[in-house]
Amino acid sequence: IKVGVGYSMGANLLVKFVGQLNPNEHHLSACVSMSQGYDGTKGIAMLENLPFYNKFLSGKLKKMLQRHSKQVQHLVDVEFVLKNVKTVREFD
Repeated sequence: IKVGVGYSMGANLLVKFVGQLNPNEHHLSACVSMSQGYDGTKGIAMLENLPFYNKFLSGKLKKMLQRHSKQVQHLVDVEFVLKNVKTVREFD
């Protein structure tokens, strides 16, 4: 069984990811969204005012993508994201 779990901004990203895919593409049995913000756009705008945290969080997202690249390589140009994405907004 594969379960997706997201917390805070990660919950927003998980729900968006799963919601945009055909159920046969993501291979998840369930998803858990915890403490998801109501307005992801405002959350990302707040991050843009905190450049250190934005860089830290986008770096963590890229590491997560790299770690799971085999599972999502048919959905995302992993190499492009790892080389070019610098902010959470760009990652989204």
